[in-house]
Amino acid sequence: MSVWTRPLRVLLAALTVAAALTAAPQGASAADPPPSPNVHVFYYSWYGNPAVYGQYRHWQQGGHTPPADVGANLYPKLGAYDSGDYAGAVAQHMQWIRQSGAGVLVYSWWGQGSYEDNLASGVLAAAAAQGLKVAWHLEPYAGRTAASTVADINYLNSRYGSSPAYYRDAAHGNRPAFYVFESLLIADWSPIAPLKSTNIILAQTTDTSKVAHFGGMYTYDGIAGSTAPGWANASAFCKANGLIWAPSVAPGYLDDRAVPGNTTPTVGRADGATYDLQWNNALNPATGGLPDWVSITSFNEWHEGSSIEPAHATPPAGFGYQTFDGAYGLSGAAAETAYLTRTRHWATEFANRSGPGDTVPPTPPANLTVTGKTATSVSLSWSPSTDNVGVVGYTVYQELGATDNVVAAPAGTSVTLNGLTPATAYSYYVRARDAAGAISGLSSTVTATTDPQSPTVNLALNRPVTASSTNGGFPAGSAVDGNASSYWESVNNTFPQTLTADLGSAVPVTRTVLKLPPGWGARTQQIAVHGSTDGVTWQPLSAAAGRLFDPAAANTVDVALTSATVRHVRLTITANTGWPAGQIAEFEVYGGTAPVDTLPPSVPGNLTVTGKTQTTVSLSWTASTDNVAVTGYRVLRNGTLFGTASGTAFTASGLAPGSTHTFTVAAQDGAGLVSGPSNAVTATTDPAGNVNLAAGRPTAESGHVQSYGSGNITDGNRDSYWESPNNAWPQWAQVDLGSSLALSRLVLKLPAPAAWATRSQTLSVLGSDDGITWRTLAPSATYTFNPSTGNTVTITFTATPTRYVRVVFTGNTGWPAGQLSELEAYAS
Repeated sequence: MSVWTRPLRVLLAALTVAAALTAAPQGASAADPPPSPNVHVFYYSWYGNPAVYGQYRHWQQGGHTPPADVGANLYPKLGAYDSGDYAGAVAQHMQWIRQSGAGVLVYSWWGQGSYEDNLASGVLAAAAAQGLKVAWHLEPYAGRTAASTVADINYLNSRYGSSPAYYRDAAHGNRPAFYVFESLLIADWSPIAPLKSTNIILAQTTDTSKVAHFGGMYTYDGIAGSTAPGWANASAFCKANGLIWAPSVAPGYLDDRAVPGNTTPTVGRADGATYDLQWNNALNPATGGLPDWVSITSFNEWHEGSSIEPAHATPPAGFGYQTFDGAYGLSGAAAETAYLTRTRHWATEFANRSGPGDTVPPTPPANLTVTGKTATSVSLSWSPSTDNVGVVGYTVYQELGATDNVVAAPAGTSVTLNGLTPATAYSYYVRARDAAGAISGLSSTVTATTDPQSPTVNLALNRPVTASSTNGGFPAGSAVDGNASSYWESVNNTFPQTLTADLGSAVPVTRTVLKLPPGWGARTQQIAVHGSTDGVTWQPLSAAAGRLFDPAAANTVDVALTSATVRHVRLTITANTGWPAGQIAEFEVYGGTAPVDTLPPSVPGNLTVTGKTQTTVSLSWTASTDNVAVTGYRVLRNGTLFGTASGTAFTASGLAPGSTHTFTVAAQDGAGLVSGPSNAVTATTDPAGNVNLAAGRPTAESGHVQSYGSGNITDGNRDSYWESPNNAWPQWAQVDLGSSLALSRLVLKLPAPAAWATRSQTLSVLGSDDGITWRTLAPSATYTFNPSTGNTVTITFTATPTRYVRVVFTGNTGWPAGQLSELEAYAS
């Protein structure tokens, strides 16, 4: 089922908000203290528009038509912006968050490879430029478990932990923070226990019986903050057990444009009184006393009307938008930033109530030294500062003249600054800071010139990437993940399509290497390459031309570019002979000319069958040699490419029982040169038995939504599933068994009982030998998937030889679509 917005699950039938306005807020200025590390604000990167993403994303929620008509009761000052517009909207967001006094943005994250994951690097970079930190809001994506949450936390620490903006709480062991939204959906959180000593993981609850293994609690709920139910008990429990208490406050809540008809529960802003009431509750001893952190719901969750991001004073007319007019006695343009200013007021009040503070700054760092450099990085170290209480960290500045950028905020006395431009001079200085926010004087300034660009470093690897469109589960991020087996694909039957990589800074580029999965058949794509320094004005780097992706050359194309210094590199694809869409598995960008390799690897030796089952044959061989390096091996079955291997062993899977196959192996190098074939070996798989003949087999479908493609029905993973387009019948999913096999039983499954409730689906089963002419194996009937019987249905029929098995759905009582987690096929 599609996840589009976050419902606030509250049981309040009515709520009266009454609070007196306090003194008018004071405006932020250059003299204001640095943003507070204890004030956190929830931040959303799920928006898109045609100028950057290729189409609107999220703004149309509730059936609206952007840009004038958006799914929110307030209209952003920036209009219907794109979360990938790092130099524009995102940079402005970071300035506003710093202006608000909040020091940490809590990034809404929907899983590895998600839209938000692909934008995270750009947001981290923008946050670092303003001296802000980034924590993580782990959202309840489909299939999330306690075990997957452990993997997600390890992934986030590994992938983004080196960013200077990566939040680590200096007051609690320099541990990163992870807020787990809707944590009560999972009963057993014991798998996270080993992470507790090195990470702060917060549960969304005030129920102290539900936080075993967690490091603290938060509430998120922007409505309950007005009455603070259970806050005092939760705060006392956290203090008694060494946990973090981070209650959430909001300026209001209203989502009837995003969710039409949803008029209760709501909370009006009351010209700022609601926000003040909730902040008072967060800091009031009667409702828990001073917390460790205060978390703000939210900076920019526009759909729920809880945002403090500036709202336009004169939104598009005719749509019934509200404004911040009247907030804290302000009107017109002055009211647009009222909630930023008021947040600064409360951040200061939070700090003041925490104690008299430390007014003595640390001593300036001494002996600032350049300890190393590369083409894109500079490493610095310095002697530690001293302080009357204690130094908690340092801030590193790049000297630019009138305004200097914050580029890092390490806890220790060394740092490596990445993402720099080759052959460029940079000047830096350092200041120390203590827990009270007092900042030392400046260190000395050092200057370092980065090395010239290496021609062998892929500048686009894991960089932010955007596409004009995407198809199904083939996101733009797959084109820069270093894995040639994953790929980006645009929507079908529409050209032109674009794929754009953001290199992070303007760097010299001279070539791009484009790849498709090595096992794909040959195809030619018409591709032009352009470059830009600002993402707005583009210059041609290589004219449109037919680029041949040939499996004999590892489906790799090396494109020479007009030498230029650019930050953004864009591919424009106008045709594809192999599929009616733009397709790129790897989009690599280089800044130099690689040496030409003309020597293929040696032939692999001693190919041997090392094992076999009913559906697999295992092979091994002796390694090849190459003048540069062997990068992998191509495994051919009956003369056709079957798969690739990085080492000297391979298991061919998905074969038909009792079938015979002849294999050879060839080596390839980084230049795409391929050796001659090895000796041939022939093997026959074991005869068929009562095994799942559909496991791992290819699938097809009538269609699917989001990432719920039919490949999920044969992957052996109960938690992944296929879902057809909604509200349209009939729908179908099918499996190709590879050859005609006698079948008499299907087992159909939905996700595990703990996740999905009872539903009945009306379906029939068809069989075919050629995928064209179909016969009925089981007529249409209604089958109930019940958690008490494992959400599993077994269908038996007369044993019939068939190659293709198709399940046709015409109804579902649980969701207006066909849904299937696993399709298992058996001979008996």
